[in-house]
Amino acid sequence: MRSCKGEPFYFTSWKPTLAWVVCTLNPYTCPSLEIPYYPDFTQYALNYSTVILAAREESNSFTLDTNAAFTFCFWMTIAQALPYIFILIAAILFIIVAAKVPFQVASSAMQCLVQAVCYTHVGSND
Repeated sequence: MRSCKGEPFYFTSWKPTLAWVVCTLNPYTCPSLEIPYYPDFTQYALNYSTVILAAREESNSFTLDTNAAFTFCFWMTIAQALPYIFILIAAILFIIVAAKVPFQVASSAMQCLVQAVCYTHVGSND
């Protein structure tokens, strides 16, 4: 048994966890991704893409077991990435809400204006 924080896994922070997710989705292009101010992300992605591609191409017991070990370590350390995922989701939702507010205010103002014009220009049947 090896620690997920040690060699060859290196799941010590959110960066390797994110790199594993990205490389699982597309192992061919993930080594070319770069995150500003985090140059070691690219190294994690390169290592993980090698493991994933080897498991897909060779299908021997060693590569499949290695891939399973990396996946196990990913699931055990996903909690390290959850705060960043929640912040990202909150930021996206905030942007969506902020984009909708002016349209909702304009719609309500227009509806109020149309109702005011209609009610003041309707004659009574007295």
